[in-house]
Amino acid sequence: MQNLNDRIMVLYPGDQLPQMTTDAIKIYLAGTMDFGSQENDWQTKFANGVVQLTDPIKGILMYKTTRFVIFNPHVPPQNQEAPDLNNPEFVQTMQWRMQMQDMADIVFVNIMNKSKSPVPILEFGSNLRSGKMIVRCGEQHIMYSQIRLYCEKYNVPLLNGTANVKDILLMMGSFVSKFQQDNPQNPGLPS
Repeated sequence: MQNLNDRIMVLYPGDQLPQMTTDAIKIYLAGTMDFGSQENDWQTKFANGVVQLTDPIKGILMYKTTRFVIFNPHVPPQNQEAPDLNNPEFVQTMQWRMQMQDMADIVFVNIMNKSKSPVPILEFGSNLRSGKMIVRCGEQHIMYSQIRLYCEKYNVPLLNGTANVKDILLMMGSFVSKFQQDNPQNPGLPS
């Protein structure tokens, strides 16, 4: 667990969600995890972007008092072996990922253009009907056409590959009424 400031917390595989976070917007960072790629650390860049955009002085007005919990499933590989159900560490990490996707208010699926990882497509498919997914995928990705058609069919917001953290947080604003409806007594949610 990492506290980026007094309102933004990042959880990693194995971390449990603290009870005092019921008023926070929970974002699961799904998507590309191509190890060894320069694009691989997008999750840290995203979290740092949230810190900047929620700054009480320079941030986005609607998020200046909002608390966030960011679920970051990215962990460096411990070995080069393929995932195996006989590996308890792999199984625990996968169970954590599935549980945190269920707990999240927003599942942000970031599919990088050159990614060859099957993980983003798996997470995309498993969250497609959740009503809480936002996707970023560039037209250069090999599966872009399929992703776009599915997003259109299930009314999932699809941002282009150049969308930044600010674009994503603004897109999240469309989910604000859902947060307020689910948590009418929550003063931490944007209004």
